[in-house]
Amino acid sequence: MMGRQTVDQSQLFYLFNLEQRIPQRHLLRRIDPIVARILAELRAKLEPLYSEIGRPSIDPELLIRMLVVGYCYGIRSERKLCEEVELHLAYRWFCRLDLEAEVPDHSTFSVNRHGRFRDGDVLRELFEALVRACMDAGLVRGEGFAVDASVIEADASRYHGKAPGEIDWSLPECQTRAKRVQFGYGLNYLIDIKCAVIVDVEATPARTYDEVRAARTMLERTEATLALKPHRLVADTAYGTGKFLGWLVGTGVTPHIPVWDKSEREDGTLSRSDFTFDKERNVYVCPAGQLLKTTGRVGADHTLKYRASKRACDRCPLKPRCCPKTPSRDIPRDVHEEERDVARALMGTPEYDKSRDERKKVEMRFAHLKTHHRFERMRLRGLSGARDEFHLAAIVQNLKTLAGYLWPSAPNVPVVCVA
Repeated sequence: MMGRQTVDQSQLFYLFNLEQRIPQRHLLRRIDPIVARILAELRAKLEPLYSEIGRPSIDPELLIRMLVVGYCYGIRSERKLCEEVELHLAYRWFCRLDLEAEVPDHSTFSVNRHGRFRDGDVLRELFEALVRACMDAGLVRGEGFAVDASVIEADASRYHGKAPGEIDWSLPECQTRAKRVQFGYGLNYLIDIKCAVIVDVEATPARTYDEVRAARTMLERTEATLALKPHRLVADTAYGTGKFLGWLVGTGVTPHIPVWDKSEREDGTLSRSDFTFDKERNVYVCPAGQLLKTTGRVGADHTLKYRASKRACDRCPLKPRCCPKTPSRDIPRDVHEEERDVARALMGTPEYDKSRDERKKVEMRFAHLKTHHRFERMRLRGLSGARDEFHLAAIVQNLKTLAGYLWPSAPNVPVVCVA
């Protein structure tokens, strides 16, 4: 028989140990030693961010830990993040806040975030320190890299677009929310294929040529700062331009990249592949045996023009199939065509086919970021804001990869390393 409780039996005093309330298998407990070690190494770099005058400001380490929580669990709103840290025991524990410690107000948090990290390289140094930790753990082989880019919607409205040079992002009104988005930024990842560790990240405008240029920037920076240079690079067709392949082959990196080639014709006329290039004579030979010569002048698109004589084309029986609408036939040749041929020769080899399968690892990084971390739209504005957000996203993804390797029994932390 059930009765009504008539006496208040609630306990007046509690012995509460926050440390004991966090499960050993919790993700934050597993990444905490990594974050603590890296922050200890960077403490000298964080020292200038501490203020000795005025009201006490937010501890930079607290700010970083709260940002890690937010990007790790897809808490995109700074107001929501402060509320969750206030209520969630695991978040409090990870941020080194006891039960009575005050959580920063969301407005104070935003001001500190915008004002203290935008002009420095703290997040970049944090990212590189984490990559070195992954290298020390053996998660980075350095044999093969993959590069790709994904567009993240910007916090901007197409109805209020301005040229980048016309905007002062430091103004308070530039930090407010925007309407429906039509613009975006390119999130560029360079990963080591072994365990999909992100070894570099770059923010660019969402334009293909900027993304290709970012790939070169990341490769050069990775070699300079981390002493990592891959034997092969895996990428999609967007990176198969003559200029990029020429630079890549020149540095000694094998390009497992499809060549960007628009020379094949679909109207029934002869394509460039029907012509043979004679390297010794520096001429193209047409199917009828006529020679196409060049003046040696390079065009604005980094190509040489090889042209047959009008007289030869007029009497050629193949003219209706070769150049029916022009007096003579032209063949453009990229100044880096030899490097493009190197990339073509690799296509179809077992090593190339293996690389094509491994390229999915960088694509999965973007998929996880948008689905598991809910990173589909920017919250900070400007290219500097995109740079901060992309570094934080890469930091969190590498943290989960490293934690999954150090503690493989952790739930929801897949181990993606391959031998």
